[in-house]
Amino acid sequence: MADDWVERTADDLRRWTDEHDEPVDVQGVRLLLDLAREEIGLTGPDALDPAALRRLLLEAFPAAVVAEAAEVPAILTAVGHLVAYLGARGHADGAALTAALAEIAPRFARAVADAETDERRAAAEIMTALMRADGVDPADQAAADGWVAAFEALPERERYARVDAHLREHGDDLVVPPVRLPSRDELAVAAAESGLTRQTLALAAWAVNRRLTAGAEPSAREAQAAVDEIGLAIPRRAATVAALSDLPELHRLWWAAVRADILDTSGGVGAPGPAQAALAGDDVLTAWLGLFEHAVAAADAPAGQDAAGLVRAELPGVLLYLYEQGGPVPHTAIAAALAEHVAETYAITDGAVVTEALTLELADLAAWGVAVRAGDGWTLTPLGLWGVREMLLADGYTAPLDGEASPAL
Repeated sequence: MADDWVERTADDLRRWTDEHDEPVDVQGVRLLLDLAREEIGLTGPDALDPAALRRLLLEAFPAAVVAEAAEVPAILTAVGHLVAYLGARGHADGAALTAALAEIAPRFARAVADAETDERRAAAEIMTALMRADGVDPADQAAADGWVAAFEALPERERYARVDAHLREHGDDLVVPPVRLPSRDELAVAAAESGLTRQTLALAAWAVNRRLTAGAEPSAREAQAAVDEIGLAIPRRAATVAALSDLPELHRLWWAAVRADILDTSGGVGAPGPAQAALAGDDVLTAWLGLFEHAVAAADAPAGQDAAGLVRAELPGVLLYLYEQGGPVPHTAIAAALAEHVAETYAITDGAVVTEALTLELADLAAWGVAVRAGDGWTLTPLGLWGVREMLLADGYTAPLDGEASPAL
């Protein structure tokens, strides 16, 4: 029988907790260790180093576990107890893991919040579809509230059956038209020469040995220096720059580089991340895709009337829309479709501000080499098509290539 190191470690942790007054969530730690074994291939407690801890909390956990933001403190406390135990028992470098956990914690909180947002957005879309199927207008607040109350009063089995039937009936929504792509070698050249790669490598080079704030970011003063040095356009710049977030284009690029492991901030100073060499070398496509995914990932929809934030949150939908059209789409058509969706989903009805925010997002995509102007419209570049297709495949879409057999569309 194979040695079950997870159970052995959990049993030893229970004994270790008896020596401490503070209660430890042993079961929670056991689940984390089991996740580490199954998802990142951890072979034992001795193998949990800072890199493995990052993979566990920033990649495996958000992908495999649906957690609420309110649960983050308890999860991090459990991880902290695990780190303390491993250090005390001599299984790992406790100081290194403690430092890594401090750096990972805010990023883990954001990753859980992002995953929770995606789950809630998907659930809201399903509820809206069910509501419409019952003849209820989601814009009629009183009618919508009444429908939700009645739906929630149904037995759990009936609620599940209705959702399952809806998903089965509309399963074809996850099929997109076929596209034609150039060779992988041509795509690699395009990725290496793309604006997204150039901007990111320039930022990563600038960041080396730069001292960072407690939030793992450059200070406002340093951030403005970075903008000047790498020549990054900042049309959304705040009137007063007090933090990196007041330079939205740099803020997005910085955190995409960090989350894609192009840039390492774990030591309180900027350093090359493990994926930086790939982005500048032979595995550029893999590294570029990770960077692109983080740059365009669905952001939390802001409260209120922040059109820029709302359009930013809907960027994945804009990319899907462009992908499905199969050719240039007039700017006005993209703006009209987005404005209609925003008006239905959010408390904002000013189409002009939505159009302005969309124009800036499309300009970013063009600067990255993902989209291009075509007459009075926009279309995805071959690199953009490839990147969006890879993301769709990861989300469970059927995304055939031109000439492949595909389901009826």
